Amino acid sequence: MTSVWQATVSSKNTMPASKTSGIGKLLQIHPVEINSGLITIPENGLKIGRGAGVDLVLNEEAVSREHARIGFQDGRHYVEDLGSTNGTFRNGERIEFTELRPGDRVSIGSHIFKLLSSDETEAQYYESIYDMMTQDGLTRITNKRAFLDILKRETQRSLNTNRPLSLILFDIDHFKTINDTYGHLIGDQVLRVVAQRIRDVIESHVTFARYGGEEFALLIPEANADDAAVIAERCRRVIAETQVEGSGHQIPVSISLGVCDLQSLSPDTLQPDMDLISYADAKLYQAKHEGRNRVCC
Repeated sequence: MTSVWQATVSSKNTMPASKTSGIGKLLQIHPVEINSGLITIPENGLKIGRGAGVDLVLNEEAVSREHARIGFQDGRHYVEDLGSTNGTFRNGERIEFTELRPGDRVSIGSHIFKLLSSDETEAQYYESIYDMMTQDGLTRITNKRAFLDILKRETQRSLNTNRPLSLILFDIDHFKTINDTYGHLIGDQVLRVVAQRIRDVIESHVTFARYGGEEFALLIPEANADDAAVIAERCRRVIAETQVEGSGHQIPVSISLGVCDLQSLSPDTLQPDMDLISYADAKLYQAKHEGRNRVCC
């Protein structure tokens, strides 16, 4: 007998799809819960929501009672939105019904899941766990833990070789107001857009990290404070020219940035990596005190 899910797949599937040998599994990558393990997709589909009768319960107001379904048929994975209020997203794009491929990310409320294939589940699992240990699940840039390790290593290298090293700290202006006015889902979208815009205007050798809730860091080897200030101004300008769409509104966004370099610190410092952060943070505070949407160095 044909299930409701199978009938839905048959009626809606008009796209070519890549087949796999078996049903894959989901891994929750945001919020990070490394010990939660893999989520099995039942043969008749995995229904996700916050109400009774779903297979995977997400206790979050932004999630509808019956929000989405992920299923597998004829060697293909699919994701379907079940008429949710806030939408279901595949790789950042809102969908109603579409194919899922291994490696794709499904966003439901503030939760993000990654589909692992049945063919290489174990290898993909450990690769994803490594990513979760080093990357921020929401913005997909370096997380604070990994950044601090890189900062310590690069600081020592700079001191040993007498080469310049600069740090930029910045945060999103009035981010709490954005969250309070438009909700946390829009706030998350602002964080993702800001991260993407900055990633577009920096070079590959720059370490870009999410340092706190709305605070970010750029670690720039082979650059003094003047060089870093140019990069900071480029970042400030691209964000000031950006508006984030959400809840039917175009939301203006700006950032404040603090810049310093390692050579500006006292040669007697005992913790140059931490002092570099403190100095950049003081410059960031100065930028905010002087009116925001500016660079201080």
